[in-house]
Amino acid sequence: MKILIVGDCNSTYILEQSNWLKKDDNVELVDIFTTTSPNKKLDLSAFNKILNYYSKIDFEILAQFDNLAQNIISNYILIQEFKNIESYYDIIQVHFVDVGLISLVPHFRKIGKKIVLSIWGSDLLRSTIEQDYYRNILYESADVITMTKNEFMINIFSSKYPTINIDKVVDVRYGADIFLVLKGIMESISKLECKKILNIDQNKIIVTIGYNYFAEQRHLEVVDNILRNENIKKHLPGILFVLPLTYGVDKEYFNKVINYFNENNIDFIFFDKYLSKEQVCFIRYVSDIFIHLATTDDFCNSFREYMYAKNIIITGKWFPYDVLKDDGFYFRTVKRVEDIGEELSFVMDNYFAEKEKCEVNNDELLKYSDWSIIIKEWLQIYKNLL
Repeated sequence: MKILIVGDCNSTYILEQSNWLKKDDNVELVDIFTTTSPNKKLDLSAFNKILNYYSKIDFEILAQFDNLAQNIISNYILIQEFKNIESYYDIIQVHFVDVGLISLVPHFRKIGKKIVLSIWGSDLLRSTIEQDYYRNILYESADVITMTKNEFMINIFSSKYPTINIDKVVDVRYGADIFLVLKGIMESISKLECKKILNIDQNKIIVTIGYNYFAEQRHLEVVDNILRNENIKKHLPGILFVLPLTYGVDKEYFNKVINYFNENNIDFIFFDKYLSKEQVCFIRYVSDIFIHLATTDDFCNSFREYMYAKNIIITGKWFPYDVLKDDGFYFRTVKRVEDIGEELSFVMDNYFAEKEKCEVNNDELLKYSDWSIIIKEWLQIYKNLL
């Protein structure tokens, strides 16, 4: 089986999926037509070949044109480079349904037998009416569409794309090798030692907010509502807020978050540089409370990483996490972001009792992220098409 991935070659999800696909005897090769420029710091050996149309763009010349002309030129190069692909693939696997790929639809069948489009979450939940028009064309071109197929996601998909047969949609998730790294760290060193490694105050309760600096994480709304609660003020001297801000797109928003914390004299630290898997796991492990109140989410790994690290989780009732509660895992929810002050105050007043409840968040969580199991589901999707 020959597979061409269309997506971000730097994505951890895609890199790990490719590595696991290649372990199967039926997979001959996995190439990638990358939608972003390769990061030279990363090991990209998961791919047999990286088809990088960015290397054909002269960005100095491109910068001399206005935005419309830049888009036209970039799109022309995108199409030409895709048309120049000489191999023929059994499966074209598109990760993240980007409307920018609409111009490739007429060319998919020329180099691939079957087309699989994989929804990541925001490409559905944050898609505008205008973007829906183009995404509908992409979905019509696919043989199979994959996503987390819970009631919440199905209802949104069906309302946005009523002409797409829901039977075309298959439920499959992504694994995450990082859980095994986190498990190893938790079994080998203490939380106190981990705090020393990160130079974090050992006497503070660590409250982590979000996991990137996209505005959808709502850091400012979260903290503003926390500070409005009178009871929480007695706990603030004993709290250190941690902000993982290693990726995002809006530097202005990043600066607003940092300035807000400084202006309000809140004790906090932030991480804004690339982190290894081990460093990410250290942050999950030292954290005591994780607040996740983004506008949208689709069963993200970060949420479950903090849960596995025995954090007291406070998240939105609007997220599709019922399956975790049904399986006996523990976390707290709020109906509105405005309720976070009262909720965090309750958690701080009952800290040790809440921590004890989190002990049920054990190795059973790994079943949602074990690539050795999940990759079989992906392979079965591909084999059923051929």
